[in-house]
Amino acid sequence: MKIRPILIFLCCLFILSYGYAQEELAVKETKKKEKERLKMPPKSDYLRISVSRDTTALDTLLTFEKGLRHNVANRDLFAFLPFANPGRPMNALTRELPFSRPSLGVPMQHYMLYEKEQMHFYRNPTPISEFFFLTILNRGQNLDSNLAFNLTDQFNMSLGFRGFRSEGHYVGEETNSTSFRTTFNYTSENKLYQLRGFMTTHNMNQLEPGALKFIEAQFESGNPQFLERRYVDQLITNADSRVLQRAYYFDQRYKLVGALEITQSFHYDSRAYVFNQSSADELFGELAEGTAVGDKHAMRYSDLSAGLSFLGRSWGTLSASIRQLSTRQEFDNLLLNGESVATSISEEAAEPMDAQMAYAYADTQLRGVYSNVLGRVALDAEVNLPVQSTLQGFSLSAHASLGLGEGRFLRGWFDQNNKLPALNFLRYQSNYSAFQWDNFDQATLESHTQLRVELSDRRLGTLSAQLKTLNNGYFFEAPYQSYTAFGDDFVSLQPTRLDALVTERSITYSNAIKWRKLTLDLKGLYQQSDDSSGLYNIPKFVARSALFVSTDLFEKAMFAHIGVKARYFDTYFADGYHPVLGVFYSQQHTSLPGYAVIDAFVFAKVRSMDIFLTYEHLNADWALPGYFAAPGIPFRDSVLRFGFTWNFLD
Repeated sequence: MKIRPILIFLCCLFILSYGYAQEELAVKETKKKEKERLKMPPKSDYLRISVSRDTTALDTLLTFEKGLRHNVANRDLFAFLPFANPGRPMNALTRELPFSRPSLGVPMQHYMLYEKEQMHFYRNPTPISEFFFLTILNRGQNLDSNLAFNLTDQFNMSLGFRGFRSEGHYVGEETNSTSFRTTFNYTSENKLYQLRGFMTTHNMNQLEPGALKFIEAQFESGNPQFLERRYVDQLITNADSRVLQRAYYFDQRYKLVGALEITQSFHYDSRAYVFNQSSADELFGELAEGTAVGDKHAMRYSDLSAGLSFLGRSWGTLSASIRQLSTRQEFDNLLLNGESVATSISEEAAEPMDAQMAYAYADTQLRGVYSNVLGRVALDAEVNLPVQSTLQGFSLSAHASLGLGEGRFLRGWFDQNNKLPALNFLRYQSNYSAFQWDNFDQATLESHTQLRVELSDRRLGTLSAQLKTLNNGYFFEAPYQSYTAFGDDFVSLQPTRLDALVTERSITYSNAIKWRKLTLDLKGLYQQSDDSSGLYNIPKFVARSALFVSTDLFEKAMFAHIGVKARYFDTYFADGYHPVLGVFYSQQHTSLPGYAVIDAFVFAKVRSMDIFLTYEHLNADWALPGYFAAPGIPFRDSVLRFGFTWNFLD
């Protein structure tokens, strides 16, 4: 363990905290006068509104959950296994329901995108800004800034930009990305008309090393010569991939008479996956033409809807609309068409003009949405009925919540979604001959069903049971018979359909047990499926526990959570990662050994700054390496990470 970097970070943290403490004491006498002179609006007036119109107020409290979400994905990674370098793909320990709209089929490289469901509109009395920072591995940066302000009482805007680059510890795994987002929210003075919208762009590039070349000799053996990870050999040294995205959205509504409103919305999303390789690799077979690879798989999707909404006081809100969905899938071999690599990785690659192959899909749906609150019962439901079905079928989503009093709630969810799989299962074109197929005419709708019941108590915790079924599910599969050595199954990868019903049952329990200043936070998941094909692979157990103390420091100038947390999952056949297609695939030749990851952390708050200091995977220094995120791809070594979020209210 390298002590010097740890001491430097701890000293910096102490100096920063001490400085804030002294400043707090220096202004103590004038604090009352400042409050009288400048009366800021309450924090409950600073609102964030989701696309589905869920509204939350500004939350400045420091919680353990905030520390779990302080990462490049901005989510709790309980059910994910990140690759060694931040920004690279993440393997999944559970199987979630896919998005209902069409996708390219490389979701694990899209987790840094700002999807429609993650965008927020603002309604603020004064400007508010937030800065996010997190250290990365070796050279690079990770900074996200967001400014939300109001030009008038009726018009609010926000601007956000994220710059990310991480070199990583292993050779050939560098990642970098830039993301921009802006939103606006307008309500007329007479409250009859409302208009909202956003725009996002994303440009992400990563080198594709494939996997470790000599896994046992250079990694699992613990040879001191290769503890400096830049000396570890990778399977691929001449490839990179890029994810490009541009999206627009707006919705508007106008109150006609009484509680009757007319509504209209439009969502456009254009994205592309680009894979470049300067020369062919025998791991992926032969090239159709030439000596290099420049594959581009692009999609343009639009969703236009219009309808009516009735806001009843007694029987809730009911809306009905008609949707026209249009999807265009495009393939282009950038090198064979004479385009340069610089052109192939520019943002304009998300809008190809002269594609070699293009396919258009159209769907028409009737949508109905209902929500209501009846005493202690809250109901929400959405149904989509196909009128013209190409990619999309019937879908239903319903949620009910019952308040039982004294901090207890009973909640239930039901989801059913019938749709064709991701576009890369249906059609794909690559300069590698092995990855060319057209399965659209033989494709059938996947049927995803999920039923979940949850009982929560503020003292006893939360217990949920879930039943999921998948019928006619599509997977990428590497047949076991073709495997002789690691990497040999890359060329045999093909999409396959499981012509059977798979049922998964799971139970999740979580609780935070507090005693004085100590907190024991627990979360456990047990899941099991009846799949016998080897395609639907998940671990049976995933568990996490954390023990921390919450205390004031520096004469109450700082509040901190100080403790340790550990996560564990058991052995299973984890999905492998395919660097050319950018997808995870089912395999049955290499099991991923279950292991525990132990972190030590300090989550602290000083005025409007949240500080996050974590020594990740500290137990990696105690034993021989045996930790992987996917077959042949290691999980992260021990590393000290420092980050913060800083809010300013003007």
